[in-house]
Amino acid sequence: MRLKESLFSFFIRTLLALIMFFSISIYLSDDENYFASKDFFFSSNIDFSYIKSKLNVLMGEYLGIGGEQFVTSEKLNYKDVIKVDDSYYFTTDYNYVLNNLASGVVIFIGEQNKLGSTIIISSDDGTNYWYSNIENINVNLYDYIEKGVIIGSTIGNSFYLTLEKNGEYLNYEDYI
Repeated sequence: MRLKESLFSFFIRTLLALIMFFSISIYLSDDENYFASKDFFFSSNIDFSYIKSKLNVLMGEYLGIGGEQFVTSEKLNYKDVIKVDDSYYFTTDYNYVLNNLASGVVIFIGEQNKLGSTIIISSDDGTNYWYSNIENINVNLYDYIEKGVIIGSTIGNSFYLTLEKNGEYLNYEDYI
């Protein structure tokens, strides 16, 4: 039964993607429409968290949005915090399981200079949460994840947390 639901969800998502693709292609085939929308698409940032929140309201579970996630109620436990540049270096237990601190969209997964393996989550209020020096990543790019969802574990006994909003780096004490 689960396979049938999964295939139906995949079929619906594929059909919607094709409809959107052809609609946009037809719209942009006219030169006036193309030049009018070019600035919007190529000179601005698309807010995926806003789009995702509106899709959840409009379409809900029908399209398979918001599937099952592993959640723990554990708060961030750490032994020591040191400010390093614009980040905070947290000392924790070995292979400490990290939970997301705020609901939002995963906008980056990869390597960052001096920080190592990093996940950046853009929260609903516009704050970017950077979790660095982590492994066993349990989220995918552009996933919308709720607060408290497990995102990965630390490499060794430490990780970096960077909080950024509108180009300014924030103090961790206001968000934990």
